[in-house]
Amino acid sequence: MKIVLLIDWHLYYTVHLANALAREHDVLLVTRDHNYEFTSPQAPWDLERFLDEYLDQGVRREKLRHRQSDPKNLSEVRRIWRKVREFAPDIVHVQENTDWRILLLARLLGLGKSVLTIHDVVIHPGEPAGITKPLRRFLRRKAQKIIVHGDFLKKQLISLVHCPADPPTVP
Repeated sequence: MKIVLLIDWHLYYTVHLANALAREHDVLLVTRDHNYEFTSPQAPWDLERFLDEYLDQGVRREKLRHRQSDPKNLSEVRRIWRKVREFAPDIVHVQENTDWRILLLARLLGLGKSVLTIHDVVIHPGEPAGITKPLRRFLRRKAQKIIVHGDFLKKQLISLVHCPADPPTVP
């Protein structure tokens, strides 16, 4: 089976997930180019070094190369969309996030066989929703399977977002 992982944040989490999935499946990891989660002025790292160190060699990878506000992003989304289409995934697994490019890619790829991991059911106070709000709502409605981390978040998702308690399974 071919699985694409679309992520913005949660790199440590997703690298472990990608490595585990790659034991039995072909995996393509798509991330944005940032190092905020694993670097500091005292110990600087970049994304490539982090992935070289922690991601298994069998996991393919692509990255969105520009900041979210860069006008080049439309062509960048198109480039990544083509790479993912060439990979021809059976499953699209999205880590819900606030990067409009990742959310748009998920939307463009279709969600016939999709998994959505929601880390934060409610957007953090003060965090701008902007264009991501309708994209997030769409993904939550169309995902074949939704993963949250714990019963509290499951109940919150069901009550606040009106998701079914047991969405259909991925065939």
